[in-house]
Amino acid sequence: MPEKHEQEDANKRFDFTKKLLLDLPFTNGKQVVYYDTKTKGLGIRVGKRTKTFFVYRRVKGGRPVRITIGEFPLISLEDAKIAANKNSADLSQGIDRIKLEKEAAAVKAKAKAEEDARLEARRKAKAEGKSIAFEDVYTVQDVFTYYIQEQLIKNKGNERITQIDDDGNEIIIKQSSTLKDADLMVKYFDERTIITLKKIGNEWVKDATVNLPSWLDIPFRDITATMVVERFEYFSRACPTRTNKEKQLAPIKRTHQLVFKYALSAFSYSINRLKFDLTDSGKPEALTNPFEVLSVTKKWKKTEIREKFIDFDRPECARWWSAVLNYKKADGVVSDYLFFSLIQAGRSIDIASLTWNKVNFKEKTITYSDTKNSRNYIFPLTRFSLEILERRWEYNKGKEFIFEYPNSKNGYVPQDCKDHFKAIAEVSGVLISHHDLRRTWATEARRMKTPDGRNMFDERNIAYCLKHHRSDVGEHYFQDKKGEITFTLQKVEDALLSKVAEFSALEQLVGPEKQEKDMELA
Repeated sequence: MPEKHEQEDANKRFDFTKKLLLDLPFTNGKQVVYYDTKTKGLGIRVGKRTKTFFVYRRVKGGRPVRITIGEFPLISLEDAKIAANKNSADLSQGIDRIKLEKEAAAVKAKAKAEEDARLEARRKAKAEGKSIAFEDVYTVQDVFTYYIQEQLIKNKGNERITQIDDDGNEIIIKQSSTLKDADLMVKYFDERTIITLKKIGNEWVKDATVNLPSWLDIPFRDITATMVVERFEYFSRACPTRTNKEKQLAPIKRTHQLVFKYALSAFSYSINRLKFDLTDSGKPEALTNPFEVLSVTKKWKKTEIREKFIDFDRPECARWWSAVLNYKKADGVVSDYLFFSLIQAGRSIDIASLTWNKVNFKEKTITYSDTKNSRNYIFPLTRFSLEILERRWEYNKGKEFIFEYPNSKNGYVPQDCKDHFKAIAEVSGVLISHHDLRRTWATEARRMKTPDGRNMFDERNIAYCLKHHRSDVGEHYFQDKKGEITFTLQKVEDALLSKVAEFSALEQLVGPEKQEKDMELA
């Protein structure tokens, strides 16, 4: 329940602005609480010397929770609203970050105590002249856990949100795609039953059922190169767990390659970081990485480079654009979603679920939170992207999602839009995926040159627009380079629209077949 003085001041509600917050008088000691009428749950607590933002919301199925955001004006009003919306969204899904932080601290303290006890046992054994080298007891599971916690989470910033259920089990609520892949690695080296395939003529048929033992409890130094190759070969002939009846049976192609590369990285990282903990065991082979044999034996398959995109230097761009423009499913939401994704160079996971509280029409910006690399990005709205949002606002005013979609489980447009892309391809003759839109934007951006032949845009600005992680593009990059980023997005947009108009006009004059023939002869 709120504190008594908070209840008394609950009627102190107004639309927060920077000026009004600065004008709020400090108190004589008794705290006064004010609430924002525009951002649910956002409040500011004014005391004798400080003004502190907080969010106050009820956890789904639980009690009300108050989470401190930070002091104003050290924390800006805009950042406070973003934090409030993020925390409110978490609480509405049953994610109590305060509780999670306490639980994480408890787990961390327990792990530290266990590690301290193990180190003490080693020191004691060494003092008594006993050999207790860590490589004799450090298991494959330990290697994987160390790599995930230290490298992927701590060093790389991948986020994993967990919660303890009533039975004391840790439940994963949300995590990055990298951590999902790492979890898959652990599963691949646990006990596993697979069905292998063999090729007869030009067809693959089921061959045998193979039970692979778990490696997780095996000391990591006991894993040999032969064991790695043998297990890898089994997965190279394994039948996918999910098969498509319409497609011909075939072994898995990518997944086992991915998990074995993660295992290679995990072993390399753990071995290099834990060298200092080795006792003088006289076993230098303990430092070799058995997964390196996959490179020596050339088991890795080259990743298929995806080069599919809409070529805006060819007439196909005008046909695709026209087909999308005239695609009126769901009141044009699919059309606007695809155009906005292209113009903003956005991933489907960032664009599809966008909510109106991320849009600032006054500043002409949009905020992308919790992106693939766990960073938040502020983007300027170009002329066409602003036009799209204003149109969606007319349709979806008062709704939560920008790309509101009827009969959707999530309430917003399907991320991949596969069926819609197929329908558009039937009209335009151009079949692409959502990710190809990003590739299209990047291709156009890198094609553009200055009059003297240099690249028009700084590669760092392109990386920012694509939300690619770079060490020289930090969290304050947008504030420092806002003009350059706006210039980049607007220039690429102008180039795309100009080429569409050019090819559309040419098609009306000579027809699409003549255009294509001329392009081939050029």
